[in-house]
Amino acid sequence: ALSPLLEVLRHPEAQRRAHAADILGLLGDPAAVPALTEALLDDTWEVQFAALSALGHLPGEDAKRGIEQAAQLTDPRLRAVAQRLLTDRPEQPGSLRERVKQRREQGERSQA
Repeated sequence: ALSPLLEVLRHPEAQRRAHAADILGLLGDPAAVPALTEALLDDTWEVQFAALSALGHLPGEDAKRGIEQAAQLTDPRLRAVAQRLLTDRPEQPGSLRERVKQRREQGERSQA
């Protein structure tokens, strides 16, 4: 199911490349990480942003490394987004997702 979307990441139209990156992120398949990491080097900001956002949706160390690479890009907007995504990684202690999970667990224990 990923192959057609991975091909669209190389489409001549930037809007289509960005849309493909968005969908890959929503699908959540870590197999898309290499192509999304490569798309961080696209010559269009919208595609770079979509690829970075998609990597933020994907689990695993490879996705994290892709985000870390984005934190080194020259565009300050992309660097800022990458830093935020690194802070809010699900496996990152203190991330928003981790705090919400802890509060839910505390609420369940107090209701029991």
